[in-house]
Amino acid sequence: MVHELSLKGGLVVSVDHSLGDLPDADVLIRDCEIVAVAPGLSTSGKNAEVIDCKGRLVIPGLVDTHRHVWQGAIGALTPQMTGADYGPAVLNGISTSYEPEDIYAGALWGALQALDAGITTIADWAHNLRSAEQTNANLRGLQESGIRGYFLYGGPGPTTDMPNPRHPLDARRMRDEHFPKGVNGRLRMGMALRGPCFTSTERNAEDFKFARELGLPNSAGPQSNLRRNSRR
Repeated sequence: MVHELSLKGGLVVSVDHSLGDLPDADVLIRDCEIVAVAPGLSTSGKNAEVIDCKGRLVIPGLVDTHRHVWQGAIGALTPQMTGADYGPAVLNGISTSYEPEDIYAGALWGALQALDAGITTIADWAHNLRSAEQTNANLRGLQESGIRGYFLYGGPGPTTDMPNPRHPLDARRMRDEHFPKGVNGRLRMGMALRGPCFTSTERNAEDFKFARELGLPNSAGPQSNLRRNSRR
């Protein structure tokens, strides 16, 4: 059975130069694929779902390029925290008690929160991966949410008791088992590297070399720049 969804009469911001912005237009979606964008579109059957979008913006899904999705379940804990509180309370505090099922629940809930906010593509900077079981659980939460984006394999937090922690070698297993062709459903894999301010120059070079060896893109945490700037 074909499922149709019609978004009627909104201000469509197409981000398509050939279409431009349409002040009173419809978006017709058939089986999860946009098939037409124009004013006055008709659906093909009485079972179509129609949403009145008059007075609303209709835009493509947003992209979040740095999100710790596993923290989705603890959002109510952090609004009153400063950046200085975040490391001791979360990265070296609550995160150490996370079991694989907690990682799964946090990743699933965090990804669903993103979707509910109109963010359909994320770069999940997953930096509470202390075991292969936790890593698999994080990926499973992303997959079950249906979100699109990158699973960025990190370690157990940018702050750690080890002065120069090695990036988890389990990343190789994860790539081979879950991303042998580079894509797993709507997800791709990359590396979440700590960056030069959270490890030594030598270890940082080794981490980048490891990412290149695996053929994976990498994202170094923005906290690196923040911390470097704060020391000036």
